[in-house]
Amino acid sequence: MASSLFNEEQEFTVIYKDTPLKIQVHSFGNDKTYLVLLPGQAPLMITRAKDANSSRFWTSIPEGRQNLAEEIGELITDHIRKTL
Repeated sequence: MASSLFNEEQEFTVIYKDTPLKIQVHSFGNDKTYLVLLPGQAPLMITRAKDANSSRFWTSIPEGRQNLAEEIGELITDHIRKTL
């Protein structure tokens, strides 16, 4: 269901710590990545991944900005749920 949403919506905005962040959605086959444009910082690329127990989590690409990926990823999840 989310894939049909992002066929129509390739960009949206979330609010992170009182700052609007532009999110660009990029599809690669069945996978989606999200490019987060952060004012005054390098852009952040994030995606959902699965751990060894098949639990899903947000991660940065490349790794290293995990906390930020998790915080902003939850905002993306909320946005997707609200727009379905």
